[in-house]
Amino acid sequence: CKKGNRGCKRLLLVDSIIANQVSHARCNISVAWVDYNKAFDLVPHSWLIHALWMYKVNEKVIALLSTLMQTWRTRLHANVGGQRYQTQSVRIERGIFQGDSLSPLWFCLALNPLSKMLRNSGYGYSLGRRPTVLVSHLFYMDDPKLYAKNLDQLQSMLELVSSFSKSIAIELGVDKCAILHTKQEKLERHDNIQLLDRAEIQELEPEKCYKYLGMQQLLNINTMKIKEVVTATFKKRLKLIMKTQLNAKNKTQAINTWASPVLAYTYGVKWSKTSLDALDWKVRATLKENHMHPPHDASMARLYLPRRVRGRGLLNLTDLCRGQEAGLCDYFLKKDLPIHKGYTPLFLSEEDHEFEKTTLQLRLDEWSMKSLHRRFHAVLHKDNIDVEALTTCTLFPEMEGFVLAIQDQVVATNNYRKYILKENISNKCHFCGTTTESIQHIVDACPVLSYSEYLHRHNNVAKIIHQQLAKDNGLLGEETPHFKYQPARILEKDGVKIYWDEPIATDHTVAHNRPDILVLDRKNKWADIIDIAVPNNENVSKTWAEKIRKYQGFAIDLKHVYQLESVRVLPVVISVNGLVPKALHRSFEHLRLPKKLISQCQKAALLAMAHIVRKTLGMAG
Repeated sequence: CKKGNRGCKRLLLVDSIIANQVSHARCNISVAWVDYNKAFDLVPHSWLIHALWMYKVNEKVIALLSTLMQTWRTRLHANVGGQRYQTQSVRIERGIFQGDSLSPLWFCLALNPLSKMLRNSGYGYSLGRRPTVLVSHLFYMDDPKLYAKNLDQLQSMLELVSSFSKSIAIELGVDKCAILHTKQEKLERHDNIQLLDRAEIQELEPEKCYKYLGMQQLLNINTMKIKEVVTATFKKRLKLIMKTQLNAKNKTQAINTWASPVLAYTYGVKWSKTSLDALDWKVRATLKENHMHPPHDASMARLYLPRRVRGRGLLNLTDLCRGQEAGLCDYFLKKDLPIHKGYTPLFLSEEDHEFEKTTLQLRLDEWSMKSLHRRFHAVLHKDNIDVEALTTCTLFPEMEGFVLAIQDQVVATNNYRKYILKENISNKCHFCGTTTESIQHIVDACPVLSYSEYLHRHNNVAKIIHQQLAKDNGLLGEETPHFKYQPARILEKDGVKIYWDEPIATDHTVAHNRPDILVLDRKNKWADIIDIAVPNNENVSKTWAEKIRKYQGFAIDLKHVYQLESVRVLPVVISVNGLVPKALHRSFEHLRLPKKLISQCQKAALLAMAHIVRKTLGMAG
């Protein structure tokens, strides 16, 4: 419970060091695992208060806690044959809570005298070259483990534990306790230990393990068995997560927070790079089987990059393990504990040892160096692109996987099949038949698709903007999904008009007088000209500038005809891959549109892009 400690990990590593030294030096050792029966529930309140006095805790704090303990009560409820019964208020006179911040610390204070008594007993196993350095026990909450030079010492230590436990009225779970003896590295059979109260501590049966702090062990931790168990649990949880209906972002987070921690507890036990790489491969294979990750040539670096830099946010198990090992290594070296540093899997005896871990920059460099993948990376990192805006757009796993394949340009277009997969086919477009069928051509440059699929995509984005503007100006009541929404040509109320794709007459003939949306407020004398575009990634800045230039003449004439004080041209440009320019936020601020609307527009553009590509690939099939 002390800040800065490593809890179980520290004790397990110390235990591992002792076992390895016994094996290496062929020493004799006797070990006992001690178990308490519901120690948290049975520790007397009188002893808890006495422990506070022993440690000279402030009298007012003791008085407060003592008063609060008097109020600990509960009621028992039972349902028998449809009848509900309830007892009177029952006072809780023993036990302490679990889960809050004070109770575990208070419980440790109550049992800490036992730890001090064991240290002062003079018993224990001599670790290292200094015989005065004895390790008598490890103690984590209510789970002590005893170490002794021989059987006689161990019996004396167990008597001490038994005597102390009886004095504070908590019971040993004798049937769950166990002892073990080794002589010159080999297990040696002995009789069970009988205590003065005739309780008998059983010797650990041959070929059986004892589960201590979640780890199966005999003398040493059974690394192989532990890895098998946690790996099976990890794979089971991974499959369960894949069956859920979570979106891609939440499904990745579920893997990181529910599946991966099963393995993380064992980090510090020696994991080879081969084993960890195999597990990472299994995760990727599972994602591919469930269409959450593209099956061929997709960027592996993006899978492990954070979402804030347009990765998938999945934790790499190898990096996670090496990071934990590095942290443990630093912890032990800074503590300068009197242990034999050559007997741990953490290379404590080696100076300047660095654990191999792939950094964020290395993954970004890996992504940027791939011949196909780097094209999206390059566009993404242009000065005018808002990378952060991409992290809010969440899709279902299958859709996100397909979108990433499109962004990485690893979908089976004719050009990809001919030059990457080396198939003997034409690389011309299935629709127009005149131009190379690259991914850029399919999503934005095919003339056959421009008046159908591209227009439909454009209108889906425009409908989101139009509906929100109509709601904000009181021209629309109930909201409908954008793909079902049919904008009226003209909406009008209280002097505000919203035009949808309508030509506007002016005194002079202008080339462009039909913006996607026009908001005209004659009462307050202003107008906003809104034009939407969904261009290729490389054309975002160019398209933005073209929209501004295109409607300048119309804005001037509109201001003159309706005697307005201000007319603004506000482009809304979102690339086919959902990239947005930083200037888009200014347009939304001027229009007083909520920021979340950008995410909805991105999603509409991405879903339309995926539909267009699937349609093309369907024709190819």
